[in-house]
Parts: sequence; C-alpha cells; structure tokens
Amino acid sequence: MGDDTTTTENPTLQRDDFMTRVESVLDPAYRLATVILLDYAAAEDVVHGATVRAWGRYRTIHGEVTSFRTWFLRIVAEHSRHRAWWRRVALRGSDIGRVGGPRDIVGDLPLASRATLFCRVSLGLPDDEVARILGTSPIRVRSRIFRARERVTAELDRREEDEA
Repeated sequence: MGDDTTTTENPTLQRDDFMTRVESVLDPAYRLATVILLDYAAAEDVVHGATVRAWGRYRTIHGEVTSFRTWFLRIVAEHSRHRAWWRRVALRGSDIGRVGGPRDIVGDLPLASRATLFCRVSLGLPDDEVARILGTSPIRVRSRIFRARERVTAELDRREEDEA
C-alpha cells in the first residue's frame, strides 16, 4: 500500500479537501446570502444549510467541479432565493409593513438585481461566472445590471431634487 490515496478513495481526505475549499469562499458566500436576504442571521442559516447540501453533492461527484467558488456560490444563491421566497409567502397578507423607515436604494431592488450587482460589483466576477452562480445567462446578467443602474440613478436624482 502506497501513499497514492486519492480523495475519492479516502473519505477523510475528501472531507478535508471540501472544508478547505469551503473556508476559502465563506466570506463571499455570507455576503451573497446577506445581499439576497437582507438579514445577517438568515444568511448564516442559509450558508450553513448550503454547506451541508454542498457536502452531500460533493461526495456524490467525488469533488470533481470545474470552479469550486462558482459551484458553491450557486448552491448558496439557490438556498437564499428559496429562503427569500418562503419569507415572502409567510409575510403575504400580514400587517407587517416597513418598520425601519426608508430602506437603502439597493435594498429596494428586486432580489435578482441585488444578487447580480453584488456578484459583479462586490466580488468582481465576470458576467459568465455571475450567470452560472445565479442560474441565468450572461445577457440577462448585463440586462439586470443595466436596469439596476438606471433605477438607482433615477432614485438618487429624485432624492437630490427633493433635498434641493
């Protein structure tokens, strides 16, 4: 028996490899989930759940992913969108309004636009990687960024006029 044990043959090595890779993308994962959910505690829950799900998938595919960052952030984005959807369903029809006053302009953008802007601007990812993470096309990524910029610019202009 030699030392040529691969991660597919040794579950401990596979787990260690997975954890090393996860640790390298935890910060962007938490930030992405927070941008989508607008809630730090919910983002922590989502990233934890996404990590557990990713581990199951990782074992199944024996760690063979082209870009771990893209693959993992896509799982986080899927979990975050799912959690956001359930939160909207839970709040639908309730009397809960805007408790904290006006929200930040970016916070008022649709979830998909916030996530796209975050990946593109904050993480500095190219459009094709943003598209893979969010499960869409590069053309849609560019369209979301364009529309979000227009909306943010219009809101900033409106607020500037109101203050004048």
